Amino acid sequence: MKSEIWEYDSKLRQKTILLDDGYLLRPKYRNSFPAQKILQNLRDKKQWLLCNCQPQGVIMFICTTPKPKFYLKNHSKDGLHHKQCDYHTDVKGEDRAEAEGVISHSLPLSSYVFFPDYAGQALGTNETHGESRINGKSPSKDKLFSLLNLLYEKSFSNVIYPPYQVNAFSQCLALRAKGGTEISMGKFGSVKDNLFIGERGLSMLYSHLKKWRTTKPKERHQAILIMHLAEYSQNIKKGQYELKLSGQTGSLVVGSKTKPMLPGRFNSEHMLPAIAILAFAFENIDSDEAICYRAAIQPIHSSTMLPVDSNYESKFLDALIKECHAQQGNWYIRKPLISRMVDGTPILPDFIIGQPKTSVKKVIEIMGCDDLAYQERKYRTVPLMKKLYGTVFDFDAFKFQNDDKLFAQAASNFINNIFKS
Repeated sequence: MKSEIWEYDSKLRQKTILLDDGYLLRPKYRNSFPAQKILQNLRDKKQWLLCNCQPQGVIMFICTTPKPKFYLKNHSKDGLHHKQCDYHTDVKGEDRAEAEGVISHSLPLSSYVFFPDYAGQALGTNETHGESRINGKSPSKDKLFSLLNLLYEKSFSNVIYPPYQVNAFSQCLALRAKGGTEISMGKFGSVKDNLFIGERGLSMLYSHLKKWRTTKPKERHQAILIMHLAEYSQNIKKGQYELKLSGQTGSLVVGSKTKPMLPGRFNSEHMLPAIAILAFAFENIDSDEAICYRAAIQPIHSSTMLPVDSNYESKFLDALIKECHAQQGNWYIRKPLISRMVDGTPILPDFIIGQPKTSVKKVIEIMGCDDLAYQERKYRTVPLMKKLYGTVFDFDAFKFQNDDKLFAQAASNFINNIFKS
């Protein structure tokens, strides 16, 4: 059965262009150079494919391995080909970004305007917003966290193929260049246009805001700074600036000037590397200098820069990378940041491991607390995870909290048992 293959717009959810050379994407030609080039171009445009072998159409994702090599995977729900179709396969699943379920639960991509226009009042009296934190694990109302999570998701879907290491500055550049391009700050342009990195970026940020003030003085322009912190602590010194944190408030010190920050989200329980994201704006129409009004700090894993929620997760990820690399079959590790809804409840696993060319997917939860409220929440959410993903593997990290050597050995044994299951 010869089927037509169309480009499929993943945002508009409709077919767009008929591929004249779609026959090259059949299994027997798919590894050829022309076919791989077609798939690469389509993936770069973030397009899916649609086969017309069924009346409703069959959706296919374009996935890749580290080599790189491109291959097709059928949509988990809308990917059932006609049995006589040239593209028929029993392998189905989601693309590595889990696109049909992840991005749809994020805030709208145009909602990242942090502060209102001037209305005669000082900034800080009305910049609170009602959106809950995007990842479902914390009720924080800080848009900065939702933006940071979305930057990670849009940039590289939080998928790594062990062994994997990344340069911190390069990763920050990727967050800006890849994720920031697709996220809007309304009339101010994209996030990329208004996002700056590190110490040098801070100076550029001030110049950027002052230039905007000169050209459009009645608009409260805003900008974002992200920086990599080698170690998270209460007082963070980096070049010419210093972050001083205390509970849920803090200040940004630049030279001899101290700039107040409104309540953000700071958690210094674990001394891990971190990504700090800060939002700047002018206080009122007569202000001469922009002030940092919100800051959020996300702990990250040291070598991969994947966001983590605790020191337990960071240590477990060390073992997970090592064991996945030792296995054959190109196992990937995904750290979800955006929750999926199951029966009205946000679900967010700690880690997902899988193999690109199969539908194999294993979900791992790190149990890192003996608090009754924490245990009750896990009691409610783990069954929903099983409903969504199938088997869920629980690792009791709290049991080994005081012995790093025992923790590493227990994690290694636990992960190997997962591979054997």
